Amino acid sequence: MRNRVWIACIVTGLGVLLALTVKFLLPPCHAMLILVSGAQVPMKCHWSSQMIAGLGMLIACEGILLGVMQQVAARQTLGIVVTLTAVLTMAVPTVLIGVCDVAVMPCRAGMLPATLIIGVLIGLVGIGNTVYLWRSKASVVTGQS
Repeated sequence: MRNRVWIACIVTGLGVLLALTVKFLLPPCHAMLILVSGAQVPMKCHWSSQMIAGLGMLIACEGILLGVMQQVAARQTLGIVVTLTAVLTMAVPTVLIGVCDVAVMPCRAGMLPATLIIGVLIGLVGIGNTVYLWRSKASVVTGQS
């Protein structure tokens, strides 16, 4: 019970922190790209932040589910899902959508490192919880305490 509540709070908190970081604490660039036609569109870091914020809220929901679920197998599966969602979150600004190329831009200097750090923390918590539950389940099956 104690593990379930702690892990749920940590995952939920990190998911909310991720969403708040890219929206308010370390937001992306506010500059607009001017197309040849004269139209203005947001830079790609804007779209990365939108996706990361959505994934942060998804991770927070996964954390809530970790607290609600009582079956060990369901929590193990959710731990794997949390880890995969964290990997996807880290892939958005690095591989999938990207951020600005200039090193001094706010998205490259603030949003990208913060996203990667929080993503690694979420991934480690997901892996740690899955391994912990797997070991505790294995010890119950074998009769060890």
